[in-house]
Amino acid sequence: MNRLLVLVLLLSVGCGSDGTARQAPPLPAKVIPPVLGDIVTAREKAADKAFTSAGPQSLTAHGGVWTLRADGAVRGALQVGVLKPKYDAREIEVRRGVRAHIETGQYRWFKVGDQWVGVQELSELTLYLWFPPGGTMYEILQVKPDVPEQKKLLKDILDYQRGTA
Repeated sequence: MNRLLVLVLLLSVGCGSDGTARQAPPLPAKVIPPVLGDIVTAREKAADKAFTSAGPQSLTAHGGVWTLRADGAVRGALQVGVLKPKYDAREIEVRRGVRAHIETGQYRWFKVGDQWVGVQELSELTLYLWFPPGGTMYEILQVKPDVPEQKKLLKDILDYQRGTA
């Protein structure tokens, strides 16, 4: 779990200066279902503070973290970050800025429905990154390598968010 929260903190120290007077949109109402097969999810409100305490150099206005637990043990986390209003994730420079603060390896990109998702398979976790339509957010799904059917889990989350699950 420590590595999961470290990723939150790393992303919170992005580049740029303070945002404009516009307000960032709220987190979506439908982020992740409470249960995904054998996995139980829970919002970790304490982790939200990492987003808001990052300071004016952060790309992220606010966000949330949900843990994924199986048999009582943390098996992964979903992090959703809402960008400051002056940033638009449809711009390649903003996407590069986000990626630069989430691990440094290469991403392999694939499609889940109409959503492009980048994946990095690290020794301690598998990391999935995507930018939902609209340009205001990014999402990171981090799961331990031994979690079965990871792409199905990812698809189930995306389907839930789209309202197609």
